[in-house]
Amino acid sequence: IPALAFAFLAREAERAGRRLRLDDAALDRLVRYGWPGNVRELENAIVRLGVLVDGEVVTADHVEEHVFGGRRHAVAGELPTLELRELEALAIRSAMQRYGGSKPKAAAALGIALKTLYNKLHAMGEPADPGADRPGD
Repeated sequence: IPALAFAFLAREAERAGRRLRLDDAALDRLVRYGWPGNVRELENAIVRLGVLVDGEVVTADHVEEHVFGGRRHAVAGELPTLELRELEALAIRSAMQRYGGSKPKAAAALGIALKTLYNKLHAMGEPADPGADRPGD
């Protein structure tokens, strides 16, 4: 679990263009979970943490809140599920916030084409007008 968690987190940090690390308590919490969904469930949990944690350090509290839905003693099989569109919307909103509303920078950080970002924003009901970008973008 530790090797996979570190590898997935490094990939998410690189994708987001920022530093991310697990503190010891967060790693311990991940190790103690049964992971009934196997590697994919762990990977999805790390992706969720990479999207939802604002700081550099992922703590046990982040794991409890974002992976186990706030349940302090979650047991195997209780991992809450986000639909893919919900996770995607979280990632997009996070990138837009992180880059001050700059769609070109957010699209680059998300690893998608600018046109794709416009389409996804439109589908989310968010302003996606290319002419509405901040000056200098």
